[in-house]
Amino acid sequence: LESAPSQSTHVAWGESNAVVYANSVLGAKTQKYADYLDACAALTGRAPLAGAHIERDASVDIVCDLSAGENDFWPLLGYVVGLQ
Repeated sequence: LESAPSQSTHVAWGESNAVVYANSVLGAKTQKYADYLDACAALTGRAPLAGAHIERDASVDIVCDLSAGENDFWPLLGYVVGLQ
């Protein structure tokens, strides 16, 4: 690429760490695709209309104000928040 994707640009990146970087740092929209789906999306210029590619309100619904707890606490917190 000559430059990084801009905010809200839809991209198809298959490497999981690149997907996190694209979504969180660049503000682009992508997700981890199954084997070869990322290559097909790159070749055709199309990606499934699902996940990060759907335009929707991304406002925060849950706010947790927490202080540091025991090491066993954080995985449990992630599980409970994920249920919401």
